[in-house]
Amino acid sequence: MRAAVKGCTDMSCANNSPDTSDLGRDAQTEFREILNTVAHGFEGTAEKNRPRLQPFVNYFPTHLGPILDVGCGAGLMIELLTAAGATAVGIDQDPGQAAIAQSHGLRVVTAHAHEYLADRPDEYGGIFLRHVLEHFDGVEGLRLLYLCRKALKPGGIVVIVTPNFDVASVRHSIFWLDVTHQRPYPLPLLLHIFSALGLETVDSGCRQAEEERDLFIVGRVPAATTRL
Repeated sequence: MRAAVKGCTDMSCANNSPDTSDLGRDAQTEFREILNTVAHGFEGTAEKNRPRLQPFVNYFPTHLGPILDVGCGAGLMIELLTAAGATAVGIDQDPGQAAIAQSHGLRVVTAHAHEYLADRPDEYGGIFLRHVLEHFDGVEGLRLLYLCRKALKPGGIVVIVTPNFDVASVRHSIFWLDVTHQRPYPLPLLLHIFSALGLETVDSGCRQAEEERDLFIVGRVPAATTRL
């Protein structure tokens, strides 16, 4: 699972950016450190996540410009995309995770996704979001996908990976291990959102080989399209 703090990439996601104004400065810092520890508590290792990420690399074009990993963490997907010949960049809300990625020579900045994407229309050949969307309520999640759609070039690809609530262990336990999860996004809803955004669904389903059987959906901006 991606970390909760880095998954929530917008200050409007209130439960992920709690109001700590009633705490003193030292207590605010202490609480945020505790929140960060809890949020990262159930992340998988790089060794576990690398084979989970690798199959998604092939969906992205390498000729349409940079590919953006939203909530990139330490940059594992960026490394895989770069190794495949793509130009890959990332954003992450957590300065610590961004610093780790930067120390590996990766192009990563600390930013909130909604704010970052709003200023970059038609800039990316691809956008990747793994274990990010579920950190937003329905309206903010839709707004994030709308901004992703606007930030993609014609022919650009968006890939979303999110917990699969059809799996009993996810529904009853795994999803709730992250204190900042807001809601699940079932595949029929994602298909409907893609249609409303004018995205062609290239592929969708679940990762049967994995314990959690994550949902995934791959969308493409039509090659000849008018801007939203």
